[in-house]
Amino acid sequence: MVSQGTGIVLAVLITPFTIHHLGLSTYGLWILVSSVVGYLGLTDFGLRPAIGRFIALHLAKNEQEEINVIAATSLISLTVSMLVIWSITLFAPFVFLHLFNLDGAQEQTAKILLWIIGLSIGLGLPLSVFDALLIGAGRYDITYAIDIAIAVVKAGVTIILLSLGYGVVSLVVSNLIFIAVAGCTQLIFAYRIFPNLRLAISQWKFNKLQELYKLGRWSFINTIWYRLAFTTDNVVIGYALNTEAVAVYSIAGRLISYALTGADSFSTVLMPHATALHAQENVTRQIKLLYESTKGSLLYAMFVGVIFWVYGHQVIVFWVGPKFGTADGILKILLLPMLSFIGAKTASVLLFTKGEKPYRWLSLIFSIDALSNVILSLILVRFYGMRGVAYGTLFTMTVTMVVILPVYTCHVFSIKWIEYLRNTYGIAIGIGAAFFMGIWLLNHIFPVTHLLSVGLVLLVSAGVYFSLVYKYCFHQAATPKTISAS
Repeated sequence: MVSQGTGIVLAVLITPFTIHHLGLSTYGLWILVSSVVGYLGLTDFGLRPAIGRFIALHLAKNEQEEINVIAATSLISLTVSMLVIWSITLFAPFVFLHLFNLDGAQEQTAKILLWIIGLSIGLGLPLSVFDALLIGAGRYDITYAIDIAIAVVKAGVTIILLSLGYGVVSLVVSNLIFIAVAGCTQLIFAYRIFPNLRLAISQWKFNKLQELYKLGRWSFINTIWYRLAFTTDNVVIGYALNTEAVAVYSIAGRLISYALTGADSFSTVLMPHATALHAQENVTRQIKLLYESTKGSLLYAMFVGVIFWVYGHQVIVFWVGPKFGTADGILKILLLPMLSFIGAKTASVLLFTKGEKPYRWLSLIFSIDALSNVILSLILVRFYGMRGVAYGTLFTMTVTMVVILPVYTCHVFSIKWIEYLRNTYGIAIGIGAAFFMGIWLLNHIFPVTHLLSVGLVLLVSAGVYFSLVYKYCFHQAATPKTISAS
């Protein structure tokens, strides 16, 4: 949470500064290029998420040699993926410039951005193996400490570069350097955590790669779904409208992404622990983990959703200026998909740790959702503009995450759907409704007048809300008696 909070605070401070120095059009171009080139990261075909899961599995069984084989096989395979990405990037401008409406000056900038961002994404693939080793060992403290340090230095460098008159190209070059620094730092710590780690070409095993891809291919599909659900909105708008519309929509999308990033602090750290429970075949503890973590994620989502609904317009206007005021309407439409996604994130993590079969069906559910989302967005953008794209996400994701995925999760864990809803959604909705009434009344009695006052309300309400949530929703679950019984 410290890491995610640091990144969000820095991004909030840096974004208006960046937009001011780059201009609305150039900023939108940067977002558009990043969204498109980001798809090249899919050339790992789901290998990266699978690495962490198998590291945790073999660590729980104390199988160091298997860890070495997984790490070496993954490193070599992702290096090949890196070379593929770099090759594709060379020719990417010829396709990109024909798909989007750009003027002459933007075309040259877009070419350079495509090449440098492609280099960055490619380099990140083999380096991600060392991050996966740390995650598989449950050492999120190290990975997030590195993230904090990189985020702080990166923010400082951004301010310096823009203040000196350098443009968007300097920012993506500096990002390439930071990716290399972060990866090398993770490499050093990986060898400290795994002193017997050995990486050699001779350890590459085709059968191990098959095992990784057997699970990874479904993770690959889910990654595509995630990008189609959230990142493709910018691409659709860039295709149907223009880069300025991309910039406006991206502000609402960025606030949603901040909320999703915070939710990751609750859900992704469950992976090593849930995998160990699966290896031990402890179904009772898995179900308890499902209930408690889903409830926690939903309570967090309710807090963020209420704050965005009540103070969303003020936050956007105070943050990046009145010309982005229309992003508030987009934000409100995306709140329900955000709430439903965060609530289902825990279930998807636990299904991933249970192996290929449960995750395969989850991937099928997500694939149908992604395809429906894109088709609906492409249709509605013609009638409703930016709001139409948001409506496409609203309709498809809410049905998938609130109805279909919970039903499937209950089937896998052999629990009753009503029981699942009562232990997760029921509690969160009740508390969220009471919190909404309190914040709504507070805003009418003491309306905020600047971003600092919004921050003050956020801090005070967060302290009260999460203190009460912990006391009445989780305190009993953390008593020695309950732990002993578990």
